[in-house]
Amino acid sequence: EKAVRHGYAKKELLSSFVGAFPITKPKYIVFAFFDQPHGTKQTHGYATAGWTAVPVVNRIVQRIAPILGVMPIDEKDPGIEKALWVQINPQEPKLALN
Repeated sequence: EKAVRHGYAKKELLSSFVGAFPITKPKYIVFAFFDQPHGTKQTHGYATAGWTAVPVVNRIVQRIAPILGVMPIDEKDPGIEKALWVQINPQEPKLALN
């Protein structure tokens, strides 16, 4: 929801997303921001970031990464899985990745 003078406008929306790459050692970021996006048939009427900004960042990264020399990685590689793993609750013991 978009901030207005005394709260939030229930029918207005700001939608944004930041993507960083390469994921194991981020060097570049792409930021997409939409002021009052509208849902479409393709987005099932939704206009939130997951339906608007994320696909745009994805397409930009796919096109610019090869130009910058950033090649795709094997996400199933144990080293990559370990680098991408995020512990949600630091109070819980770390799980071992196989």
